Amino acid sequence: MKYLQLTFVFFCLSLIILNPYTIYGKPGAVIAFILAGYGVMNGIKTKFLVHFLLPLSILMLISFVGVFSSLFNNIFQFNHLLAVISFSIVIFSAYGLWVYCYKSSISRDDVLKLVMYTVLMNSVVIVLELNFDSLRAVIESFLDPLIQTSIDYTTGYKFRGLASSGGAGLSISVPVALTIALYLFDRKLLTLPALILVISFVFFSVLVIGRTGLILSVIPLLSFLVFQVVRSKQRGRALFTGFVLVLVVIYLYQFTIEYFSDMFGDGFTRYAIGFLLEGEEGIKEEGTVTAITEYLTVLPKHFPQILFGYGFYGGSEFFPWTDSGLSRMFLSVGFVFGLLFYIVLFRMYFLVFKGNEFLIGTLVLVLAASELKEPLLYSGVASRMFIFVLVFFWCDRYRLSKSDKV
Repeated sequence: MKYLQLTFVFFCLSLIILNPYTIYGKPGAVIAFILAGYGVMNGIKTKFLVHFLLPLSILMLISFVGVFSSLFNNIFQFNHLLAVISFSIVIFSAYGLWVYCYKSSISRDDVLKLVMYTVLMNSVVIVLELNFDSLRAVIESFLDPLIQTSIDYTTGYKFRGLASSGGAGLSISVPVALTIALYLFDRKLLTLPALILVISFVFFSVLVIGRTGLILSVIPLLSFLVFQVVRSKQRGRALFTGFVLVLVVIYLYQFTIEYFSDMFGDGFTRYAIGFLLEGEEGIKEEGTVTAITEYLTVLPKHFPQILFGYGFYGGSEFFPWTDSGLSRMFLSVGFVFGLLFYIVLFRMYFLVFKGNEFLIGTLVLVLAASELKEPLLYSGVASRMFIFVLVFFWCDRYRLSKSDKV
């Protein structure tokens, strides 16, 4: 019976986190609405309203500033508001899933593993797609081709697995999964061979998903080693783990270079990973850092847009263009409301930081870094993974009696 319940939870997590856009609709959105309703029907804790609903209400009010600014500036979009609504639904769906898990005696650590397994499963699917074109064709035949984008996931070296899309948004799930895997390993809930297996699959798959995830994967690896070394009793284990991880990375690098060179040619390996080995010159030539720097300069510079923004949050024409989530925040609602938005959001994100410094701190750092490139701090695959971690850890800490429900 327990395995059936765990399978159901994994099914829900996979659909909500990966959010596949199928030719029949968006099953992840349906599951999220059902779980959110289930959570509300079982009663919402008063402290949950204070810690989540109140800040969500503030975020939604701020996003309305973007809506009115877009009307004033003849942009006419609701993207910022819709992003906050989607964010809110995922939080309530996470609460609903926690209620189900609590009644089914499924622990927080079990769910944490399932969140990691969701990314691992998608990585395995991508690896299989790399080797079997027929499988790739079958999977893509059930997914929305996203004709409005310039990426054709049926051919070439851009993959998404079962997710709605690939690129930076999906690639950030890799450092998030690595952080969870290292956290579980530190708590002896994941063996070293299992950790190496997870690292191998996600590293291999991220090369055909997006380079952003590859670069940001350095954050959890370094953060883990630092946290281990700081603990005086863990230094020996940290050195051994670090040594093993270095060997694994070296082997993976050699293997992937040979594999992808044979499959796509030397040009791909240089595109995917080779530029990192050429130092500053290679990074400049690759262009991502330059593009991000340029995107970050696209900010409101005139009154009243400095105060209230333009209402632009992507999804429509705007010049000069920017993909940066940070820039889009200020372009949407201005500097004052944009800063307030981030303050409220980060306060929510750090609700369970105490006692979980490595896990929460590293995850937030990864999401914050990704926000510089695209609006991924509270939307996208990685942010949905973090939301489930945050809500489950919060509920586990503030488990209240029935009298505390409203």
